[in-house]
Amino acid sequence: MRLRQGFALFACALLPACATGTEGTVQTIQVTTTPEPGAKCEVLGTGLKWRITTPMNIDVPRANVELKVTCSLKGYHDARAAIVPVFTGAQGQDFLGGGFAQLAVTRPAGADYSYPPSTEVLLTPVELPDEGQPHDSTAEALPNQPFNYPQVARRNRWEGTVVLNVYVDEKGNPIRADKEHSSGYDTLDNAALESVMAWKFEPAWQHGARVRGWTRAEIVYRMEDVPLE
Repeated sequence: MRLRQGFALFACALLPACATGTEGTVQTIQVTTTPEPGAKCEVLGTGLKWRITTPMNIDVPRANVELKVTCSLKGYHDARAAIVPVFTGAQGQDFLGGGFAQLAVTRPAGADYSYPPSTEVLLTPVELPDEGQPHDSTAEALPNQPFNYPQVARRNRWEGTVVLNVYVDEKGNPIRADKEHSSGYDTLDNAALESVMAWKFEPAWQHGARVRGWTRAEIVYRMEDVPLE
């Protein structure tokens, strides 16, 4: 019997399944939200809690414990999801008539479970009352926005129309502007791009919430609109 136990201990030292450390007992998982990121989420396990903003990776101990996720984002109902562990390994095989299994296996039971590498939490928009709910709409520039008519262009009497595609965030700030139609003069095109990036916009609406979206902006350069100096 002593010979059998001694051989089992020797074999255990050679096998990773017999390790007594915590190697392999922690894994990284990602929590995301759709259709929008930026939700505040709480992930609960047994005696453990993480507070995150999506998307985010967190390191969790492997365990046969279901993780509970609750997410909140303005304009959406609170959403919940469960992260369920999956059994991915055995704790050992009886070896040498039963002595090996009893002596060798000191690996934590949770190490034989894994969580899905990523979890997506679905957010449902809040429906506002019909009388107060804005209709879905695209972003739109506020009226009477100023634009620059470069002095060199006025001196040379350059005229033209610049059409831009502008990407606007939820607060009405332009994030990006792409030229769709040129005036024929780089000076006027560049002045239009610079002017539009300083404009304010009414953001797009979707399902009762402000969202990012594209819109078109047109700037017309005409000498007749230039005040006499």
